[in-house]
Amino acid sequence: MVKVENGVGRALAVEGLQPEADAGRPWLRRRLSEAGAAVSDEALSRRAFLEAEAVAVEGMERTRVLGEELLQAKAQIAKLEAEARIQDVIIQSKDEQLQQAKFTQLAAASAAADYVFQEGQRLYGEQRYSDAAQRWGQAALLQHAPSHAYLSNMLNDGKPGVGKDGKRAFELAAAGVALGCAHSKGALGRCYVFALGVAEDAAKGLALGRESAAAGSYFGQFVVGSCYYSGAGVARDKAKAVQLWRLAAAPGHADAQFNLGVMFSKGEGVAQDQAEAVRSWRLAAAQGHADAQNNLGFMFEKGQGAAQDKAEAVRLYRLAAAQGHAGAQNNLGRMFDNGEGVAQGKAEAVRLYRLAAAQGDAGAQFNLGLMFGNGEGVLQDKAEAVRLYRLAAAQGHAAAQFNLGVSFANGEGVELDQAEAVRLFRLAAAQGQANAAAALQQLGM
Repeated sequence: MVKVENGVGRALAVEGLQPEADAGRPWLRRRLSEAGAAVSDEALSRRAFLEAEAVAVEGMERTRVLGEELLQAKAQIAKLEAEARIQDVIIQSKDEQLQQAKFTQLAAASAAADYVFQEGQRLYGEQRYSDAAQRWGQAALLQHAPSHAYLSNMLNDGKPGVGKDGKRAFELAAAGVALGCAHSKGALGRCYVFALGVAEDAAKGLALGRESAAAGSYFGQFVVGSCYYSGAGVARDKAKAVQLWRLAAAPGHADAQFNLGVMFSKGEGVAQDQAEAVRSWRLAAAQGHADAQNNLGFMFEKGQGAAQDKAEAVRLYRLAAAQGHAGAQNNLGRMFDNGEGVAQGKAEAVRLYRLAAAQGDAGAQFNLGLMFGNGEGVLQDKAEAVRLYRLAAAQGHAAAQFNLGVSFANGEGVELDQAEAVRLFRLAAAQGQANAAAALQQLGM
């Protein structure tokens, strides 16, 4: 065995195998090539894998970032929505506060208006009419609807310190209707029916009155009753008028109470009942109704429907006379003239007769004519007496016609004129004036 160096021995070994090696080289090359290709493919695949993995990782990171951004966006949106809701709540709260403030303000104004209205009611009951009108006017400015109706009625009637003003009465009632007030519909209906501040329109007034009455307003009940009484826009029916005036009188409508008293006194639409007339007039008189005070005074003076009480008659006449009621001034003057219920006072009688006569009261003109003709309470003046008799006679006052006839027959205060005297006597006699009929008989007429 030969000991060979490693290097030489390898070379010899290789050399010894060279022919075989040369024969297998193509195959080896192919295998090496295939191996290399495989290695290359594997490297490429590995590289592609790594690249894909990197892309996937990058995509995942991007997805994570986008997810976080989306979460942040959602959180921001949620925050904005929450803030928006908070703002809505704040705005709603402010709106509610504003509405509440408005409601509180309106409620306070309404309460104030109602208080002022009630003050007007109280003052009216105390017959402080000017003050009552002022309060109702203030309440009306505060949109208190019923105040329009009450003030309208007062302006249509007129009271001491409150002159009649039909135009303003109409405007107030119309403004109250615009506020939906049932009382004002009745007040406006009255304006149309009686041509107060507006052209007469019975049909329109009746329609408004019926709407008001249907709502339970005594203003409307009064107007519809008045239409039935006079036949304004509806067939005349006094019983129906009484029925409606009863409804209006019950809660305190003074005009209805007065009218109802007239119906009982005359027996129109109801059985005559003087005591019931007195009762109705008492109610109206207590509210300062001058016509009722005068009529009630007459009932006490004559003892009709109540025990005779001339002092009470004087008291009632005074109340009505103080309101400028011409009939009451004349009646009170007569009480002073005759010394009934009060100490006799001719001068006071003349003063009162003058007040009533100036308003065109025929009875007062006649009575004042008597005072001048007889020289009572005033210097005698036959010519002035004749002038006053003429005024009263022109209104159909029978006693004045007779006295004027006497003046012409005797030539007192006027030139003698028998023909005019006869004409005047005939006018008076036609009204049942007994003295005139007797005078005609004496003249052979």
